[in-house]
Formats: sequence, C-alpha cells, structure tokens
Amino acid sequence: MIELTQKEYEKYRKKGIRTNEGYIFPNPKDKKKIIKVIEPVPTIPKYLEIKKHTIELLLENKDYFGKLNIAYPCEPVTIDTEQRAYVANKIKGIELSRAVIDPNITLETKISYFKQVGTLLRQMGELRRKYPHLANFYYNDIHENNFLVTLNDIVYGIDLDSCRIGDNIPICGMYPTSLPKIKRLDQKYKKCIQVCENSTEYIPDKNIDLYSYIIMILNFMYGSPFTRWSPEKLDKYLNYLESKGANLELLYALSYVFDESKDNINPDYLLDYIKEIYQYSSVRYDEEGNLRRILR
Repeated sequence: MIELTQKEYEKYRKKGIRTNEGYIFPNPKDKKKIIKVIEPVPTIPKYLEIKKHTIELLLENKDYFGKLNIAYPCEPVTIDTEQRAYVANKIKGIELSRAVIDPNITLETKISYFKQVGTLLRQMGELRRKYPHLANFYYNDIHENNFLVTLNDIVYGIDLDSCRIGDNIPICGMYPTSLPKIKRLDQKYKKCIQVCENSTEYIPDKNIDLYSYIIMILNFMYGSPFTRWSPEKLDKYLNYLESKGANLELLYALSYVFDESKDNINPDYLLDYIKEIYQYSSVRYDEEGNLRRILR
C-alpha cells in the first residue's frame, strides 16, 4: 500500500492530468505505473462511496485480471488514511476515438481495434461463467475514450473503476445515459434506484455492455455520433446498407440494440464486413432527420 498525505497528493497531482473523476499522475515509486485518485462529485452524493467500494472489490480480485488487456487496480493508495486511489499499469497510447479518425491508420487496422474490444468482452464473459463470485463482472462504461491504442496496435481498456463487480451497482456508463431512446425498452435494459436528481441509472449487465459496444461500432461505420438517433433512423440506415448488399448477419446483430425481444449479441466476428460498407456512400441525417447521402 502507498500512503500519501494530503500535502504530498497536492504536490504530485500538479504533475498529472485532471480527469472527469479526479487526477492521474506518475507513481513516484515506479514510473511504469500511474496513480489514479477519485474526487467526490457534489451532485452525486453516493459517487465516492460507490467508487471506493468498486476499487476494493477490484483489488480483492486483481489476480483474475492478468490475462486481460486492461488497466486494473493493482495496489491501494491512501490519502490521509482514506483509500480513494489506486496504482495501475501505465499504458502508453492514444484514445480509440483519436485512432479511428487517423488517416494514416488503415481501415483493416481500425476494424481490428473494435474486434479487440469485442474479444475483451468475451474474456470477461468467460470469467463470469468460470468464477461465481465474478458473475456480475461487467465493464459498464464502454466508449471510445476508455480504450487506448498502443504503438503496436494493441487495445487496452482503462477506467475499470467504473465497472460492475460483486455486490456494487455503479453509476451507469456514458452511452446508456446519453442515448435516452432505450428508456422505453425497460424489460431489456433494467433500471435501478435513482442515484441523483433527474438521473435514473441502468444496471450494467451483458445487454448494457453490448449496447455500448455496438454504439461504438455504429459511430465508426457512420462517421459521426449516434447520440440523437431514434430506432426509426437506425432502421433506415440499416435498410440502406442492406440495399447496397451489406452482410445481413452483421446488420441484424446491430439492429438488436433497439429490439426488446432479442438479447444483444457480440458482433466482433462479423466486423470484417465493415470493409464492404466503406466501398460505397453513407447515409447521414441532418438536424431535421432528412437523409443526406455523402460519398466516402
């Protein structure tokens, strides 16, 4: 365990970076690792309590995560005796959000990044099946800025402290809360108690994880965020791709996110078909919802 005083923390964080959750700075005892500190969020009273409990559970189970390409807590850190920080391996890379728009990276390589995310989700599923105490282990906060791409084109997940594990119910990830169209699918995407004013949280599970993963894939295919998309707009887009001869199995897998009668499936094994989609024009919508066709 690393023990820091508040004064030491304030000194080290000046050398780090501010995040939405707190600070990240180099581990003074090992430059190959970083220290991440969680700060309270005034609008969410339970935020720090939830995060601290998640970190405790991740530290208890860290020996199970060694084969995953993920930056997980490997040592606790206290600040004036309060444990609200941890040590993790330092991953040198760029955010997936930046990598997928880099013109110097080939389409095949970009597709491989999304396939690696799908592989990580499958590996987490194997842990859930193999170890009963990890039956509730879900990544939760899946979006393009929570994955780093190294110089060797290896994708690593970060910010695992937002995951669901054990008996904790974390704050739900970005895409389920920023895409309100799933609210009417309350039999598929389960809701839990209200954690703050005007915010009802979804319970992270397999459908939620795959929902966020598929939204990432759709963002990439379409070339811009799906944030304001309705199920009807998604249907129009997928129907257009079908008319152009896109792989039907891939399109069906993507369409399940708004289908309450079907569980989401991991489409990582179908992503090579995206190369075909990039051979012809894409359909986009303006603010009024009208179709706009743009050649790639």
